[in-house]
Amino acid sequence: MNFQLEPFPKNISGLAPSHLENLKASGLNDVTINEAKLQSVPPRLINKILGFNAKINSLLEIPYPGTDFSRYKLFPPLTNREGHSQKYHQPKGSATRLYVPPGFDCTKSLWLVTEGEKKALKATQDGLNCLGLGGIWNFGSTNGNGQPELIPDLKNIPLKNKTIWIVPDADFKANDHVKRAVYRLAQLLEAEGATVFIVELPDGLKLDDYLCQHTAADFEKLPRLTCQSSQFEEAKLAEAKKISIQDVILSTGDLQRINFPPKKEYINPLIREGQIILISGWRGVGKTWFALSLANANTTGKRFGHWEIINSVPWLYLDGEMAIQDIQQRYRQLNPSGEEKAPLYFYSEAYANHLGLPRASLVNQEWRDNFKSVLLSMGIKTVVFDNIASLAPGIDENSKKDWDPINQYLLDLRFNGITSVLLHHVNKEGGQRGTSAREDNIDLSVMLKQPSGYLPESGADFIASFSKARVAYADLNKLQDVRFTLTEMDGDLTWEWRNVKAEIKQEVLRMIDQGMDYKDIASELGISKGRISQIKAEGKK
Repeated sequence: MNFQLEPFPKNISGLAPSHLENLKASGLNDVTINEAKLQSVPPRLINKILGFNAKINSLLEIPYPGTDFSRYKLFPPLTNREGHSQKYHQPKGSATRLYVPPGFDCTKSLWLVTEGEKKALKATQDGLNCLGLGGIWNFGSTNGNGQPELIPDLKNIPLKNKTIWIVPDADFKANDHVKRAVYRLAQLLEAEGATVFIVELPDGLKLDDYLCQHTAADFEKLPRLTCQSSQFEEAKLAEAKKISIQDVILSTGDLQRINFPPKKEYINPLIREGQIILISGWRGVGKTWFALSLANANTTGKRFGHWEIINSVPWLYLDGEMAIQDIQQRYRQLNPSGEEKAPLYFYSEAYANHLGLPRASLVNQEWRDNFKSVLLSMGIKTVVFDNIASLAPGIDENSKKDWDPINQYLLDLRFNGITSVLLHHVNKEGGQRGTSAREDNIDLSVMLKQPSGYLPESGADFIASFSKARVAYADLNKLQDVRFTLTEMDGDLTWEWRNVKAEIKQEVLRMIDQGMDYKDIASELGISKGRISQIKAEGKK
């Protein structure tokens, strides 16, 4: 397809001619367009927003009022190799949102819900009080038990005693996939206490098309269905059907169409939703300080080293060996003000023992199940297990068979959207201690190593090195070795950090200037003589 970037508009509306024409075709007037803050994206920003080099003419931004979220309409739509059309774009990693158009009145007892922002704008413009979904399935997700539920934007609205009319496109009756979506949405809304009807538009029409040809009063006279209508009998059976293995097998087309909320990033690029992370190091290297600092950084919203906080979420820190007083002191020193953007909880084995509870044990299935229920009920998104030796007593660390039940438990937490951070000791050779199967399913393996010339009085001073990382290719450069040093200032603790590559280069050049030979430098810094020659050559440039 030939394409040519549409000139960026210089008119007052800030809309490209094709965008204005498209909006007018949906019946939107100038007041509605301006209040909705619809705008054309400058050509130089199109590929940056999309994240790839797109062969399109222009991009229309549709901001969601009251949020920092926008969806984008592509001109023209993109078509993939399977022939599927992409008309809209949503930023990577963003959650599914509800479009609440300007002028929507939540105090009214009658609400409409339709697919598409333009349709919602046109209906609300005509006095019909309508909400918009980004797609016909963009109303729900799955909860911790794998059951469908409304997205937070809908679930957080008081729906009890509201009357809601769902307005799908007229062709929904001939499309089982869409019919099932409408049925499920109606069921979920009714479960929240709403009275739900489904409006039947005349054949071939969408809501904005209909309102361009008819009045709001005409619309209110259209026939309406309920979930009990025979039209939804197949959808009802499909929703009640027991899922089989065959139902889960997806074609490439289904894989692309299936609508799951994107995984949330917590600390870029280290920690995101549903991960298993292993932090290993020699005893006393600073594993607890490191993990506790990650938890504190995310829940306070303050970056850790050069890693940025994207979403602050609830954490639970499970400590299996320290005295409760030591945990108190460490947290106070890291966060003396006690400020939080998201809650950070602690489960101390010492405190639990004081209260008479049995030992926490990842080996015990009953304890695992109870702990999972607690995590889900509290809305915990990241849990730290400090450490494997204390919390998995009695297992043969070299046995894959002994580790398997714990590994399956961690996978279960992953599938429920919970990230697990495990702290573990290293063996004499410097690798994580025990069976290599422990690393089979992890997303990130962090090794904490003491730097050359380390002295015990230096306290927490280590190099964070990454031996396995499932991250986006563009983020790999953020996972270079970093040296962290915990320093004290006026009783409070702060981390100093620096890039190890740069530090090693400086140290190599300093040693060369002092006349040390390559063999001694290589031994001292743990690098090859060839690398020393390379650094020396780079230093002369």
